[in-house]
Amino acid sequence: KIFTLTDATIEAMQVSPSAAVTMSRTFLDEWNLFGVEHAVVAQGSRSTPMALALVGAGRFRVHVFHDERSAAFAALGIGLATSRPAVLLCTSGTAAAEFFPAIAEASQACVPMRVCTADRPPELQGVGAPQTMDQERLYGGYVRSFLNVAPPAWEESGAWRAVASTANLRNARCAREVCACCQQCLGRCGDRLKYGKRL
Repeated sequence: KIFTLTDATIEAMQVSPSAAVTMSRTFLDEWNLFGVEHAVVAQGSRSTPMALALVGAGRFRVHVFHDERSAAFAALGIGLATSRPAVLLCTSGTAAAEFFPAIAEASQACVPMRVCTADRPPELQGVGAPQTMDQERLYGGYVRSFLNVAPPAWEESGAWRAVASTANLRNARCAREVCACCQQCLGRCGDRLKYGKRL
């Protein structure tokens, strides 16, 4: 099944955003400051808050794919063509595993990419919930930096900008370290966002 949201639904969610959409917007603000202009989205229900934030921001060229592997290689191509990372977004579980070949290629070729995978909340980890797997070590040494973001809650909203900024600083530090040995290598950065409820 392919679910599509009507323009009215998207507009209503942007007018009265959830904590997840608001946190996603905060991250996008910071990523935009870091030079991200493209986003490649492999559709999925758990990643919907970030996808809505990307579309609503109006600052990103959003490319939508129905296949995660194709999406990942499109993000790789954008990084090769622009020398800037594209956000690569997918839902939880095995969808994130489909990104692996392109992430490995990006790592070996020193192509920038910002991988953003949605994940199930902690209470659904390790209990047999569908589309749940250990995403924390999924890409191993092929990512230069990894950030595990807690599920969004309004009482934590004051820290969101600092967390997003820290992710940018870590990515910039990784870029400088890698540039010392590979002149154009900017590295991959992985962010895992946990969203409590599907939309």
